[in-house]
Amino acid sequence: MYSVLIADDEPYSVESIKNNIDWQSLDLEVACSVSNGADALAYIENHDVDIVLLDVNMPGMSGLEVCQHIAALERSPQIIIISGYAEFSYVQKALQFNVLGYCLKPVNNSELTLCLQKAVRRITSAKTLQDGQEQFLDLLYSEDTEGFKEFCRKNNMTANPYIVVIKSYARSLILDGAFFTHVLGHNLTLHLFSHAPSLDSLRRTAVTNAPCSVGIMDGVSTLSTLTEDIEQCTANAYQSFLQPGRYIYSSHDVTSGRRTVEFARYAIKNNAKNELLSCLNGLKEPEALGQFDIRLAVKLANLITTSRFWNASDDDYIYSFDDLYTKFDSFTDMIDYLIAGISTVLEADTSAHGNNLLFIRIISKLNDCYNQNLNFTSLAEEFSVSPSQLSKIFKRESGKTMKQYLTDVRISKAKEFLLNTNSSILDIGMSIGFTDYYYFLRVFKKETGLTPSEFRSRNV
Repeated sequence: MYSVLIADDEPYSVESIKNNIDWQSLDLEVACSVSNGADALAYIENHDVDIVLLDVNMPGMSGLEVCQHIAALERSPQIIIISGYAEFSYVQKALQFNVLGYCLKPVNNSELTLCLQKAVRRITSAKTLQDGQEQFLDLLYSEDTEGFKEFCRKNNMTANPYIVVIKSYARSLILDGAFFTHVLGHNLTLHLFSHAPSLDSLRRTAVTNAPCSVGIMDGVSTLSTLTEDIEQCTANAYQSFLQPGRYIYSSHDVTSGRRTVEFARYAIKNNAKNELLSCLNGLKEPEALGQFDIRLAVKLANLITTSRFWNASDDDYIYSFDDLYTKFDSFTDMIDYLIAGISTVLEADTSAHGNNLLFIRIISKLNDCYNQNLNFTSLAEEFSVSPSQLSKIFKRESGKTMKQYLTDVRISKAKEFLLNTNSSILDIGMSIGFTDYYYFLRVFKKETGLTPSEFRSRNV
């Protein structure tokens, strides 16, 4: 059933609505009622609410102010205004916030029922679209070529689309004209077009919503390369990390960057610390920025921070492209950090007895906070040890790195949610600590051999 929140400061009005609407026949239930705007907004932000019946005139925050706050949420409920005011100005303001209906007091039960039916149709339609998006991605990653072709045929979708990925740092952006749109991660959206999108239009979107970057492909994708092309477009959308200010980014030659990463691997293997430092210093030159993409930047950072030249800390491991943006201001900032780290390697250890007690505390912390964006440097500070000590103790006591242990816990929780809830794959990934949808899919399939949808369908 879908949940309803009633926000009205008139008790009689609330009771009348509760008692005179056939909620069960509408597949609805009243989850809560509140008497002011602030409580309404707090409830919406902390619970899954599908429909809000909202009075305009309430003490403190008005219903229209609540509408304005709801409009800024990532997932907003359907809103039906209930008001004693018939003035056009109120209706006009309400419509600005995508309000579904406007019912005058005293509420006409038939009129309100029609509005509620419309809300249910909208919610059901949105859920059907979301299920279709998840099926699309599941078929794409399952390598079921014939199943994917059939899905595209039934849904009038081309299997040879133009791909656009938008990374915005304020909110998720949805483009008009795409036959398929999906939220890949935090403020990261995938769009597939049956025709070539206008570059001028994309540039205007990026400039208007700056900071924002757009990743595109040169030409259409093909069925055999669609997965790789989407991932390439996603990497292109993050190219502003290396080359800021261009707004639109397409694929470019990174052969030189690959050679640099391989040289770094060679230098580490042969204990050539000075040669590695010289190589990294060369990457601060402007011409070097165009030789890398975000994937090579991640690979280089992780290659060095897991090497013999680094004071090992799980906090330095880069799990996703967003991690780079969170940790560093730019590619040059990342290179400076790697140079400084290599130059100041430290060694430390603790007693065996203290290590065991510390390990128990660490395990407890990871089990309790698996769904948070854990910062291992902060954990080390919390337990009064260095990041290097923390990593060594955990590996010695458990046989795993903290990264692997945390991944095991998260995937275990993901299985639990897939089997016991109806939550979407995206919501489950977000709830267990993954901010990148594609990264969650890849990790889940790597750990289980199945995509999340395949796991759910085979076990439910």
